[in-house]
Amino acid sequence: MKNYHYSVVCSKTVRRSARYHTMFSKLEVNGDNAHPLYNFLKSEAPGIMGSEKIKWNFTKFMIDGSGKILQRFGSQTKPEEIEEHLLKLLSSTK
Repeated sequence: MKNYHYSVVCSKTVRRSARYHTMFSKLEVNGDNAHPLYNFLKSEAPGIMGSEKIKWNFTKFMIDGSGKILQRFGSQTKPEEIEEHLLKLLSSTK
């Protein structure tokens, strides 16, 4: 059985009555059908020991305003651990 990992990407926003609802779609992030965005992210920021495979949900990539991939964080990295990196990135864009 093939193990699939998906990423949820916002594809459009629809209006129903007075509320807006965001519609999402699933993308494959590994394998032959991996979305080109994830192929690029994985090749530019490999994981542990050079692996390009995304091993589990919640792998995070930090990308600057020009599209340069700055860092990859594994699924075990908590958002609080990324705060320092985000603050540094935000302060450099002022």
